[in-house]
Amino acid sequence: MAGDRRNRRLAALGIVAALMFTGIGVRVWFLQVVDASTLRKRVEFSARRTVTLLPRRGRIFDIKGRVMADNSRILVVTLDRSIVPPDCSPDAPKSRERRYTRFWNLLSGPLNTPPDDLEARFCSNKYVPQEPVPLKTSVTEEEALYLLERREQYPGIDVVETWKRQYPFAPLASHVLGYMGSIPADNPNTKKVNETKVYTEKGYLLSERVGVAGVEKTYEDVLRGSPGKRVYEVDANGRVLRIVEEVPPTNGQDVQLSVDLAIQQFAEQALETELRYRRSVNAVQSAAELKQFGRKKYPATAGSVVVQNYQTGAIVAMASYPTFDNRWLDGSVPAGKFQQLFPANIPPDQAALTNRAIQGGYNVGSSFKAFTAYAALQAGLLPGGANFKWQDNGTYKIIACQRDRSRELRQKCVFRNAWNAALGRPTSYGLIGVTEALTVSSDTFFYQIGDEFLELTGGQPIFQNELRQFGFGQRTGIDLPYERSGILPDRQVMAELRKKKVINPDETFTSGQSILLAVGQGVLAVSPMQLVNAYAVFANGGSRLQPSVLNAIYAPGTPDSATPGYADMLQAELVLARVPKVVQTLDMRPELRDPIIEGLSNVVRRVSFNGHASTAGRVFTRFPLDRVPLAGKTGTAQGAGNRSENDSSVFVAFSKDPKIPYVIGAYLERSGYGAVAAAPVVKCMFYAVSGLYPRLDPVRQADPLDLAAVVPAPPKTLPNANCLDNYTTIVTASDRG
Repeated sequence: MAGDRRNRRLAALGIVAALMFTGIGVRVWFLQVVDASTLRKRVEFSARRTVTLLPRRGRIFDIKGRVMADNSRILVVTLDRSIVPPDCSPDAPKSRERRYTRFWNLLSGPLNTPPDDLEARFCSNKYVPQEPVPLKTSVTEEEALYLLERREQYPGIDVVETWKRQYPFAPLASHVLGYMGSIPADNPNTKKVNETKVYTEKGYLLSERVGVAGVEKTYEDVLRGSPGKRVYEVDANGRVLRIVEEVPPTNGQDVQLSVDLAIQQFAEQALETELRYRRSVNAVQSAAELKQFGRKKYPATAGSVVVQNYQTGAIVAMASYPTFDNRWLDGSVPAGKFQQLFPANIPPDQAALTNRAIQGGYNVGSSFKAFTAYAALQAGLLPGGANFKWQDNGTYKIIACQRDRSRELRQKCVFRNAWNAALGRPTSYGLIGVTEALTVSSDTFFYQIGDEFLELTGGQPIFQNELRQFGFGQRTGIDLPYERSGILPDRQVMAELRKKKVINPDETFTSGQSILLAVGQGVLAVSPMQLVNAYAVFANGGSRLQPSVLNAIYAPGTPDSATPGYADMLQAELVLARVPKVVQTLDMRPELRDPIIEGLSNVVRRVSFNGHASTAGRVFTRFPLDRVPLAGKTGTAQGAGNRSENDSSVFVAFSKDPKIPYVIGAYLERSGYGAVAAAPVVKCMFYAVSGLYPRLDPVRQADPLDLAAVVPAPPKTLPNANCLDNYTTIVTASDRG
């Protein structure tokens, strides 16, 4: 009996063993045959780690080869995520209570960074989970060596080489050049495009810095290059065994701009010098203003200068004030310091990061009259064209009020020229035509044109259609980000502005608005770049060009020159040369263009009509017009409350000599009449571009950034300001423009 029971137990155990071995065999067969590919992938994934190799960013040069943006080698301390698994959930306790507090405290000393800051960086979602986390950038060789010699105390810590953007001539051309920043975070409340996704789909790491302004942003795809990779084989503990694969990165291409830093520096110096001077000048106030507000000086808070080659559209200089040093935006400035330099809640005219040349939306005053004149001649609104004459008695009554006198009780019907304080009445210019009206800047001559465009065309936007040919109300297409299109008002645009609650609910495009448009006032908004580009059409004979700051793109690795601060452009490998782009060709028959050019030429000459002087003749008295013949126009844009101290100064001029193919415009906010603030700046600029200025200040490489500074950029001053030749003793109505 005992033997039978033993045999039965052995048989049962044999059956169980057979079943177990059968199960194991089936499982082995499944893993080896059915699931072999999946298992292989898991093994390979766990045994390999891929590290992205970032390319060296392309450099940026000015037209003479000066290195405007470069790269410097820096050391970055990184931490392997697998060594310190993060406890970064919002519900987790604070840093000092966490499991790895001791580790952060241990690192804090060598990195000279608070433990909470290290942990916050480690827990940031800006970094790819598979990549080591950069804990601190720009560490010294001594700091790096200290950590590397003590790897057993700092597990997972490594030091890698990378590149940091440098701006050797900062703060010159900061608005044009731009700066680098973190990949923009998505804001579902304001953004229509998922910016983070746009970058990650292009292969960017969230930890990368990208161009966020200026040329750095526009040509990001050109400058960045293509990343490479290095694949490591690691053991179960994450230790590197060998390099399995390496694909080197392709460095970014080099970009050369059309900007000449010598002219750029001069423009910034002239603009800031004149603005500073205008702040010391008493505003030209009426007796009523003096009585009500007291003596006021011009605030002269902001402005811009644009220099463009009117044959190619190339931008030679673009200055905007207030300006900034783009080295402040390299990501290493403490938040408190950044807020001190770039406070969030400041008046718009004190915003240093705004490029007023392309983002400013201004009334441009009488500088707009040249385009009104063209529209009138082109549309046949002036019988006899250049021979048409108008009796300017100083005032103009709109057609609607002439038809219906009862309107005078409900609206403004009479518009006048600038006030003549000596005579105690509006200035009257007598019998004048297009040429004379531009020379002396008659308002009533152009009021009539604006009024007739609306009344005689049945309200059709014929006036605006003529103006759109010059690019008003639309972006110029310049290769800089954040350009504004401005506003060219008509009935449709006014309706859109009412919907947006930009204007009052009852505002429409009336005769009054058309009259104001004709003289560059009202709802009109124009950027200095638009104005300069529009004048280039007159200068070159009818071609509206797309402005650009790009000159050429070169293959990566343009070598340095023997001259410090310069690249050797003779050794550069050309990839792409910019070709001028004509956006539109305008009709510039002699009967249309000649009377306008003559009027603009007279503006800068010491001439007079019916006893009235040209608006800028005095400013250019000593300028050698025989060597550099100019044509230009003054403008005074009325500001808030029509108070004199809020008048903004505008002047645009171009050389009639094709060997000096430049059109230059200056806009000085709240600085006075067109002739007395902006015109001297433009005059100085023509001295510079024509080689007549005694000696331009040398373009020097940047001094070290002053970390104790309390302003975004140090002040600039012309070394020799004689070209400004300011005059303030006598200011007449003709200076208003």
